Amino acid sequence: MHIGNSIKRLRTKLKMSQNEFAKACGISMSYLSEIERGLKNPTIDIVLKIATAFNVKVSEIIDESPTTPLTPELKQIVETLTDFKPEQINLLNNFLKSLK
Repeated sequence: MHIGNSIKRLRTKLKMSQNEFAKACGISMSYLSEIERGLKNPTIDIVLKIATAFNVKVSEIIDESPTTPLTPELKQIVETLTDFKPEQINLLNNFLKSLK
């Protein structure tokens, strides 16, 4: 299962159309559709927008299937990121890219 399935599951649980959900998250409906179909992966910024818009933890959105579970360390990092502002996420992302 991919993250798009988790997002779709959240959306359908909330009984929202793709259009309603996308507007609430500040993204386009076509982008949401591509995410749900597994054609695109959302950025951490988008995952944070979704978590914030629907008051859920990021870990509820990120796929944690039995074949690819998050380690406790990664879960802790994800939870820490939920408190970051978008500009902090961008700085962190740029820093991580520089380490490659």
